[in-house]
Amino acid sequence: MTIIDIFKENVKKLGDECCLKYKFGGKWIDLSWNEVAERVDSYAAGLIGLGVERGDMVGILSTTRAEWTLVDMAALSIGAVVVPVYHSVPAEHIAYILNEAQVKVLFVENEKLLKRIYEIRSKVHSLKNIIAFDATGISDSSVLKLDQLDQPSNRQNRLNGPNRPNDIASIIYTSGTTGIQKGVVITHGNIVAEVKALQIGFNLSREALLFAFLPLAHVLARAIQFYQLAQGCKMAYAESIDAI
Repeated sequence: MTIIDIFKENVKKLGDECCLKYKFGGKWIDLSWNEVAERVDSYAAGLIGLGVERGDMVGILSTTRAEWTLVDMAALSIGAVVVPVYHSVPAEHIAYILNEAQVKVLFVENEKLLKRIYEIRSKVHSLKNIIAFDATGISDSSVLKLDQLDQPSNRQNRLNGPNRPNDIASIIYTSGTTGIQKGVVITHGNIVAEVKALQIGFNLSREALLFAFLPLAHVLARAIQFYQLAQGCKMAYAESIDAI
């Protein structure tokens, strides 16, 4: 059993009920459990189309937003390993993490963070593809837009069986305040164990609405996100820290 399995069970049960909410154009947009599942499958297919295989490293450099979660679940669903990168760290720290983890595909939030990648791009030889959540102002044709990721012909399962509890799900890097950044290995079994513990401590109803503003690059916010997807309640994303 993995968080992907638990999520899929909730999709079957909750279908058209609201799962995630985000602000766009001054209005709240609801995504149902079915719509979230469709996007996760779509992005998973796109990653397969880019050549991402089980065990490959997929980085996410972004503030907390719905796309972070959708891509996270997509990568986990195909057996890839997600490597979060704090949006606030300097370019040389990003280069260290991408190189140390051998990140193959990197999701970048916007033009501002992409400029930081340009500073170190030539130093990261493992990186094959960059995909932008928000492509506004980005003219570089080598950077894919998120909506370009899905290729229907790639919707096929190339996995060597389902994820197992001992499979690596994520490598989360420490802040580096106590020395060189260290990659902490998180397995699928670790995620499920944490979710089950949170369900004992916080037995929220399906009507409960959680509010995400902490960095999803940090294990706490991500554990809460996984809890929401397992518990069947709702998650709304802050537009920014300033807009809380």
